[in-house]
Amino acid sequence: YHIVMELARGGDVFDRLAKRKVYTEKTARDLAFRMLSSIKFLHERGIAHRDIKPENLLLMDEESDTALKLADFGFARRFSLSEPDTSMKTKCGTPSFVPPELILGVPYGPKCDIWSCGCTLFMLLSGRAPFNARGKGGKNAMFRKIRAGDFVFYEDMWAGISVNARKLVLSMMQVDPKARVTAEQALQSEWINTNDTILRKSVLGKTLKEIISFNARRKLKGAMNAVRYAISPKFWDIST
Repeated sequence: YHIVMELARGGDVFDRLAKRKVYTEKTARDLAFRMLSSIKFLHERGIAHRDIKPENLLLMDEESDTALKLADFGFARRFSLSEPDTSMKTKCGTPSFVPPELILGVPYGPKCDIWSCGCTLFMLLSGRAPFNARGKGGKNAMFRKIRAGDFVFYEDMWAGISVNARKLVLSMMQVDPKARVTAEQALQSEWINTNDTILRKSVLGKTLKEIISFNARRKLKGAMNAVRYAISPKFWDIST
């Protein structure tokens, strides 16, 4: 079998943002708009992605910072349009982006994608993930915080960011899936529809520094994992 796919020459969204000299809320909003539009398109057709994260947002070329495509449908599946909220059971996705219902192990619906989009938008605006496994307790502590919806808008990063942007993140990251907005409702939010000129004035300098730092850590971790894999006996298969 030969599978022919589009070539995303621009790399993932954080790779591109790490190369920018100026980053504003307008760019973050434009990226969020395209991400949510993709999810709306999928959900209207009964498909849940189930692994939304910055690495799966690819830019189609090296010129545009917002010509975005959603990638990696390895965990995607169809759900019942007649009973969407309880049509899936499999635990999957990336730990720091999974919603509470997946950790609890209860049946869930396509709004799992909305939570993950909320985590991604949180990162686009602040440069930091709302949940991570670093620090005391590791993944178990992180999962407890996700179940409780325990995340913080730290003022050192969020002081200059629009109130409407925070409201949108909160509406997407409700612990109860029924209280979460849909992709269509998120696209109708005040922040998504704010005037371009206003959003251009909100320069996210601290956020850009955090994104550059995050991207460097991510690449280092990837290189370390590649080395571990290369020196593994399973890789070299010394038995033969």
